[in-house]
Amino acid sequence: MNFSADIKKAAKAMGKDADEVLAANVLKMAGKIIKATPALTGTARNNWFFSIDTEASGERVGKKPAPDAHANAVDTATKFSFGHVFYIINRVPYVRHLENGTPKMKPFGMIKSALDDLQESLKKYR
Repeated sequence: MNFSADIKKAAKAMGKDADEVLAANVLKMAGKIIKATPALTGTARNNWFFSIDTEASGERVGKKPAPDAHANAVDTATKFSFGHVFYIINRVPYVRHLENGTPKMKPFGMIKSALDDLQESLKKYR
């Protein structure tokens, strides 16, 4: 199965609208990505941008606990529906190292972990 089919099956099983279930799961995933991003200064955590159909641009100052990223996630996810592309962007130069690690640093795997959790939560509807 694929993600779209899994979401639609989950929505049917819950008796909910598929777009609502999609938006709720995307928002949950975005929140997990933000929360899992390490925050020494808050720059990487607050620079997650979420958008629909086109890549978002910009850069934010570091803040803990990333209020701008959270507000953007809520605003974007609640407007998201099937037939569109949900973009997750972070242009902080070192975010790739945070996700995948380096020879001297363990990976934090923010995106991988959030996607794995989402897929796991949908397994029961297959």
